[in-house]
Amino acid sequence: MDRWLRKLSFAVFLAGLQVTALATRAGAEVAPAPDKLGFVWVSIPGGSFKMGSDGGEGDEKPAHTVKLKDFFMAKTEVTQAQWRQVMGENHASFKDCDACPVTEVSWDEAQGFIAKAGKLLGEQLRLPTEAEWEYAAGGGAAHQGFAGTDSWETLAQYAWYKVNSGRLLHPVCEKLPNLFGLCDMTGNAFEWCSDFYDRFYYESSPAENPTGPPEGENRVLRGGCYNSLLSIARNTQRYNSWQGAQTPYYGFRCVKNSH
Repeated sequence: MDRWLRKLSFAVFLAGLQVTALATRAGAEVAPAPDKLGFVWVSIPGGSFKMGSDGGEGDEKPAHTVKLKDFFMAKTEVTQAQWRQVMGENHASFKDCDACPVTEVSWDEAQGFIAKAGKLLGEQLRLPTEAEWEYAAGGGAAHQGFAGTDSWETLAQYAWYKVNSGRLLHPVCEKLPNLFGLCDMTGNAFEWCSDFYDRFYYESSPAENPTGPPEGENRVLRGGCYNSLLSIARNTQRYNSWQGAQTPYYGFRCVKNSH
């Protein structure tokens, strides 16, 4: 029994080292224990990165340098269990999966959740800006093509998308995390960002902490979903929709400012 316990303790120790090494590679702090709503907050260190892609779609151009401040990002998309705990109901069509991302959530409804969850936690929560999302997904200055990898050949290890999802949502964190230790940044559910969408915004985007245009018709979504092809799942791929839209593909992730 003692020998078995020693082996188990060593295995746990090694797992801890691997998690620490993963976070350290990208400069993120190891995530603490969950808060009372189940959020695990990952500290994302500020820095500069090349946002967009000169080889991508028209609205991804030009690639430009952006500098961001530190912030905290939730390790996972908001789950159905978290949504029900805060909002008292779950109107997603994919029910009976508490650990799955909550979907069929409009941008406006996400704001309602954020306000209520923030009061419960005594925190100022918000949606990520488009720049924060891309920076976090790509591992900061590493600027990987997908969250966790640059290769479509290994993407299935990191993401649920059309090729491997069975066209269904899956519980969060079943796939490998990215360089910052964030799960499901690519695939599973599209994630709302705070920004209005403007296909020409990159041509005049501020170099520091851009928050998007002051007005617009649609809001930005990022990351692709369980039914996305590779082209839509790229970290630099921009997507947009009316902020009142509810689809089985739309979810969200929370962030908060660094103190």
